[in-house]
Amino acid sequence: MFSERQKMDDFLLYVSLALLAVGNMVLYRFMNEKNLVFFNISVLFLILMFIVFKIFRLDTKFNKEGILYRFFPWHLKEKMIKWDDIESITFKNIKPFRDFGGYGIRFRYNTWAYIMKGDQAIEIKCKNQVNLILLGILNKEKVMNALRQNKHGHVILSEK
Repeated sequence: MFSERQKMDDFLLYVSLALLAVGNMVLYRFMNEKNLVFFNISVLFLILMFIVFKIFRLDTKFNKEGILYRFFPWHLKEKMIKWDDIESITFKNIKPFRDFGGYGIRFRYNTWAYIMKGDQAIEIKCKNQVNLILLGILNKEKVMNALRQNKHGHVILSEK
């Protein structure tokens, strides 16, 4: 079994939140007492966003039964794609912003994409589904080895 955990890139998170905080401080200088409530709400919003982005993660596991994935906190339980349901798996290089409009859970071109960081992914085509599933990966070589060890013979592996 092989598993991978991806979290939000801390640098991007801190830079984004720092820019929002600086913007808040600039706005604070121009506020009167009536607008102070909105400022306090925006500070609470910043703190909440920091906490939410800090707990976001994509967990992926490859075992004898299939591929398990969970995008926490949206998926409270792991979702499983059984080997018998998989037709093919394609390794792809992606550009998250160009191809899917960013990171997170995305839907575009009949593909559900789960991307946290990086530019590598596996695209899973299931036998009885129109939509594809794209899972971001960090270590292509380890994922490829895990797939070769665990997949059933009928699953086609390819690279794009």
